[in-house]
Amino acid sequence: MSLARRRTRILLGAVCALALLSACESFPLARDLNMCGSPDDTRPWSRLESTELDLAPLRALADGESSLPPARQSYRVESWFTLPTGELKLCRSETAPRSSCTGEWWEFARSGSEWQITRNSAWVCVD
Repeated sequence: MSLARRRTRILLGAVCALALLSACESFPLARDLNMCGSPDDTRPWSRLESTELDLAPLRALADGESSLPPARQSYRVESWFTLPTGELKLCRSETAPRSSCTGEWWEFARSGSEWQITRNSAWVCVD
């Protein structure tokens, strides 16, 4: 095998490896979103990494509208997602949503200057 062919194979292998790694990075987001909403929701949600928004009013709205009994409202993990159009999603669970057996989620949108809950639900594993 010529040197040029070996370099081409190495380069192609590296490109394939990078493509696989970047695809793997999106799997946790997809699995989290499957738990925090409908798997049929194809809107382009992304993680909300940092924000200048005051999220406390959204948390208070979520606290006031739970799909599960009050005893289940003490979750350890809070995950936030956003759409390019500005809607937000809060997902609360015991661990990362993709591996948690219980959790709740809320979607928020602005109506004028106020945030409103547009959808919410919960999930529970059943053996």
